[in-house]
Amino acid sequence: FQSAFDTSTTGFDLVATTPIDWGNAGMTTLTASVNYTKSEFETAAGAISGLNAEDAFDFENRDPNWRGVITANHQFDRLSITGRLSYYGELEDYASATTVQTFGDVWYTDIEGRYRITDNVSVSLGARNAFDEYPDKIDTAAGSFGDYCCGRVYADTHVYDWQGAYYYGSVSVDF
Repeated sequence: FQSAFDTSTTGFDLVATTPIDWGNAGMTTLTASVNYTKSEFETAAGAISGLNAEDAFDFENRDPNWRGVITANHQFDRLSITGRLSYYGELEDYASATTVQTFGDVWYTDIEGRYRITDNVSVSLGARNAFDEYPDKIDTAAGSFGDYCCGRVYADTHVYDWQGAYYYGSVSVDF
């Protein structure tokens, strides 16, 4: 842990939220957000002690520059339903001195229904990545991806989910 180099990060976040009152049919809250982020080295990569070309490239390119989320939450009496569409833009990962793999953009859908049985007890059913989407697989034929050994199919170093759908049910008790 050291301050061995300088970086700069630029970008923006844009978030918009609006409620929609349906009268006796409840209230829907819509939220849309988009983020753009770009990180770069200010210090020349060759002058950075302890980092090789792969480390430098991955620092600047392994996270997607674009990210977006659209969420709708409808509240009706004791029932609430939430739907979320998440977007991760494409990214690049260094494989070797001559090979860089581009991983395409990914869309995920999350859904949850929650019912408040009492003021303190609620039950919910939901799904993260409901449609079981996966990012691109590692192209081991394209180069030697040293970060991905031992039969890995998906890059676990990326910010997006690579484990497929996750379905759940829960009971919550507030004290």
